[in-house]
Amino acid sequence: MNILFLYGNERAFILSEWLREKGHNVILIKDRISTDFIKDNEIDLIISFTYRFHIHKSIVTAVNGNAVNLHISYLPWNKGADPNIWSWIDDTPKGVSIHFISDEIDGGDIISQRIVPLYTEEETLSSSYDKLMDNIVLLFQEVFLDFSHWREMAHSQVGMGSKHASFQLKALKEEINYHIPISRIIEEIKPHVK
Repeated sequence: MNILFLYGNERAFILSEWLREKGHNVILIKDRISTDFIKDNEIDLIISFTYRFHIHKSIVTAVNGNAVNLHISYLPWNKGADPNIWSWIDDTPKGVSIHFISDEIDGGDIISQRIVPLYTEEETLSSSYDKLMDNIVLLFQEVFLDFSHWREMAHSQVGMGSKHASFQLKALKEEINYHIPISRIIEEIKPHVK
């Protein structure tokens, strides 16, 4: 299978290498893509993992809807930017989700997801991020074995959940110490977010 693997951070490489080991042709791209690129490379599946750009509907259509995103939140909670931080600030479920890409950011039908047990007393933003990343990798490896059944497995997201944009934390990001206890981060950040 020809897989276009869209990424924004090198943590995604573990899955692209795993897919290559499974015999797939994987093209790694960090920049914006076009429908011409999809057609020219006869892409069968798009996987977005840590990718920072919006994927236009025409690109999803070019692969017959075979475009998925790996998101480190328990959707519909914490759609958009910085899901790990927001799950702590808003005290929402922590987890990971694999979903089809749709026009709405992180709003497509869910193929699979799982809750990841994380506890305020034991975690930092860094440790919780690492656990969420490890869990999304494992979940994808399990679910990929059922690729031919993804459409049957998929279901709509239930409830309103929450959504956040990168500008909401932009002013605070440089001040956040990702290695201090979550309880301190909540005390220091929560009063300053809207």
